[in-house]
Amino acid sequence: MCAQCLLGCSVCNSLNITVCTSCATGSYASNSSLCVLCSTGCSACSSGTVCTACSKGYTLSGSSCVLSCPFPCATCSVSTTCLTCYGGYSLSGSSCVSNVSCSASSSCTSCPLGYSLNTNVCVQCTGTNCQSCNPSSPATCTLCSDGSFLVTSSSTCTTCTSPCLTCYSSTLCSSCASGYYMQNLNNLPTGICAACDSNCATCSTTPTFCLTCSTGFSLTGLKCVSNQNVGFNISFSSPTATSSSS
Repeated sequence: MCAQCLLGCSVCNSLNITVCTSCATGSYASNSSLCVLCSTGCSACSSGTVCTACSKGYTLSGSSCVLSCPFPCATCSVSTTCLTCYGGYSLSGSSCVSNVSCSASSSCTSCPLGYSLNTNVCVQCTGTNCQSCNPSSPATCTLCSDGSFLVTSSSTCTTCTSPCLTCYSSTLCSSCASGYYMQNLNNLPTGICAACDSNCATCSTTPTFCLTCSTGFSLTGLKCVSNQNVGFNISFSSPTATSSSS
């Protein structure tokens, strides 16, 4: 019977899935034969504290990836106000929008997502959810949008299935949809999303570790309790009788 390697591990010991022999991109080998996911914002790293490449929306600063302006803003005054844009985009008000007008004069040097550069012309990718493709074969995808994954055998993008919000493959989630949490094994994510307790709207680590509650429930500690069962401490006071003597 085949067992799935832990998330971050591309090849693992056939007798013990917790022993990785090769790590996937976005993870690094620890001293205990485990592949540990890079920190948030790192797309590649050599350790938990040394990033070598950053995810979209992050910038490499020394050995760390720091949150930058939201793509496709190159610079911004606040997170929602773009000042300049990456190549393939132009500034429209305070936002960056796709611009392939350079194709008319064959003067493009870069293209927005969904296009690829071919002899100074931006060629639109034809595959669904495709953000980058082979410029000489627009249906051959090389990068997929969030919420889908690349099927290498066909070079196409396939939408992640519930309960995955984002995924690496049809069986490995990288994040979970609302109402689900990422299961862990030995404190490492397995790539499997499981349902939160029905009272929880969102949860983490376990089904009953609630973060927010479903309608009609309130968070008490880490659990969601029915509003009908919330107790109220009502204290009653009775007037103290006083007597006076004449």
